[in-house]
Amino acid sequence: MSSSKKHPATASDVAKLANVSQSTVSRAFADDPRISVGTRERIKKLAEQLGYRPNALARSLITRKSNLVGVAVGNLANPYFSSALEEMSVQFAKAGLKLLIFPAHLDTPIEHIINYRIEALVMLSVPISEELQLECDKAQIPVIIFNRASETQNQYSVLGDNYFGSQTIAAFLLAGEHKKISFVAIGDKESTASNEREQGLVDYLDDNKLSLFSREQAEFIEPGVTNAIRRLLVKPERPDAIYCANDHVAIKAVLVAQSEFGLQIGKDLSIVGFDNVPEANWPGISLTTYSQPIENMVEATLNIILALRDGMDVARNKIISGDLIVRASSKRPVIQSN
Repeated sequence: MSSSKKHPATASDVAKLANVSQSTVSRAFADDPRISVGTRERIKKLAEQLGYRPNALARSLITRKSNLVGVAVGNLANPYFSSALEEMSVQFAKAGLKLLIFPAHLDTPIEHIINYRIEALVMLSVPISEELQLECDKAQIPVIIFNRASETQNQYSVLGDNYFGSQTIAAFLLAGEHKKISFVAIGDKESTASNEREQGLVDYLDDNKLSLFSREQAEFIEPGVTNAIRRLLVKPERPDAIYCANDHVAIKAVLVAQSEFGLQIGKDLSIVGFDNVPEANWPGISLTTYSQPIENMVEATLNIILALRDGMDVARNKIISGDLIVRASSKRPVIQSN
């Protein structure tokens, strides 16, 4: 007894049933104005009867627009980046773009990224290798660095105002009469975001004839963050304020200081972060932080991609301003009475 395997319907099958050419079927699904509305509707109705669906990748070979944007992601343990990825999926979908996600830490082969005919590559706070940048240049794929400064003239970047944000935090802490301010850096020592935030703090302290009390370098992976906080607090002379390079570290600092050292956050010790992730406003955390508006940063990233697609000139670096969000994890500025 023989059995026949049913194959998915093709554009050729639709063309035969509709008595038109295969190119007419392709144009009908692309809503080509050269095909009358009536013919388009008839072809689509017949295609539905056959269970035919157009191949988006095959169509991209004709239109030269895949509507695919590659996103290289690093460590999503930081809630800021998972929130950014979620916001990208929403905004890009509304613009008719689809995300193709590549885990940067798995050393995805470069050809796997290039061969998907992506229209742009977004590096979600991870550095791009020189080799991948070169291949993107050859394929004319624009590279947008999200939340990091661009390193070459062939890149675009969208980032928060790290330096000004840190100066705002420093001014707030000094207004609260903090004198022993420590900084916790995050990630590798080449992290531009962490370095810019630290530099903003150091410069403001220097302008006010103060020095950084101490600093620690924390790794993304635990127990790196926890150990960095412990090293600050186990010393005989502790800081009176800890400014962490991001909220992920600052939230961990709140938990360690409370549970392991019995400190009252906002009274015995002030802790400040950077990003304003949703968890920063959780009860028991109530973290003072400087916001990086994810919606605005993702919108700026999308606008760069759409503008480049239309052949428009685009500024290489886009800096998005944020705001200081004051909560219970820090002392309030001291109001001087006359």
